[in-house]
Amino acid sequence: MSTNKRRVETVAYVVRYWIGRWKWLAASLVSAAVGLIGAFSTIPLTINLVFAIGAFFLIFVEAKAQLKRWRSVSFRRRSADSFSDVLGQLEGNKRFRPQVFPHGIFIHDVTLSSKIRSGLVKARVINEQYTTPPEIGDLGLRYLSQALPGARRLHDGDVLGWNTDIGRTSNIDINEIEMQPATFFQKLQTDEFALWDVKSRGTQDAKYGRSLFIDTSHNIRDLGKSWLLNGIGTSTLAFTSDGKLVVIEQSKRNARSRGLYAPSGSGSLEARDFGRLASTTLDHLAANGANRELEEEAGVAESEIVESQFLGFGRWLDKAACPELFTITRLSVSSDELDRRPIPAKEKGFVDDRTTIRLSADEADWLVDTPERMLPDIYRPRASVPLLAALSLLAETSSWGYPEWLPAPTG
Repeated sequence: MSTNKRRVETVAYVVRYWIGRWKWLAASLVSAAVGLIGAFSTIPLTINLVFAIGAFFLIFVEAKAQLKRWRSVSFRRRSADSFSDVLGQLEGNKRFRPQVFPHGIFIHDVTLSSKIRSGLVKARVINEQYTTPPEIGDLGLRYLSQALPGARRLHDGDVLGWNTDIGRTSNIDINEIEMQPATFFQKLQTDEFALWDVKSRGTQDAKYGRSLFIDTSHNIRDLGKSWLLNGIGTSTLAFTSDGKLVVIEQSKRNARSRGLYAPSGSGSLEARDFGRLASTTLDHLAANGANRELEEEAGVAESEIVESQFLGFGRWLDKAACPELFTITRLSVSSDELDRRPIPAKEKGFVDDRTTIRLSADEADWLVDTPERMLPDIYRPRASVPLLAALSLLAETSSWGYPEWLPAPTG
């Protein structure tokens, strides 16, 4: 290669580099120059054309660079994770009870559950809207468009994120939980995004995926310090007047437990669950949200809800360790009447079926560690994490006494 050719290629490389790095500064200077010159004199058509061509060239360079960056990033759903390192960190900690189910892992926070159940923990929604952190904002948007093409058909409704640290020690000094309003798409952009590994130019980026909710010491990241929204799930086990449990079969379109049997009502807490109150007890808020979902998904009328009782709190490890609240609800409607009702029209895309079942009457089946035994055999293989977690918490109520109306087992 001749010296002149090398010199030309070197100059071309330097020009491309500086245009790529300072293109928008250059474009701003060009625009300012055109405006300044035009204020005092008439700019010849030829010069205007040169400026226009230069501007279009910069736009082309930027579009090409953005497309290259876009194509260099890919998302891959993380394969089944046993979280053995996380579970190992929880061994011997009596505050937490990990439960490994066929479709995921639930970490029951025994101590905080007891405090919430006693009505000692309040919840307050703040005025400041959640903002997706810049560290994951751009990639989160790409995830929505690339990994979730069906997201455009989903309703971008309101949700709440948990914004208070809860710690890991047995001593809990928590009297109020701060909740932050957000949108469902922000939940997808953060909490759901954390379930996928990110590859940039073929190399996995260690900042994302599992690292968003598990730290380098193999501990679950606390909720207040996390970059994620930590959208709050709420579920209830509703029993009809004749003692049957209402169960929802979720469709393939459902993000939480697609194709599995779920609690009677389950979904995300929303700001409207506070009613007109600025704050309320967390157990009351959990019941409000779960019963709203019960009305929407199962077609239960508000007037048919007699009472609710808080069961427990924990974190769903496979769902980016998001917080989950559980209650139990007594209904005044019978199973025969409810079974004859159609599924609410607006829920047909997300609910495949609603049925009522009778739990095992044998007390030997009501065990905290094997809650699937409480279900009829046909439902056990497809029981979701929220359903089994709620049943486990229900079995645990024997330690302080089942509600009088509950069809409790006999020995």
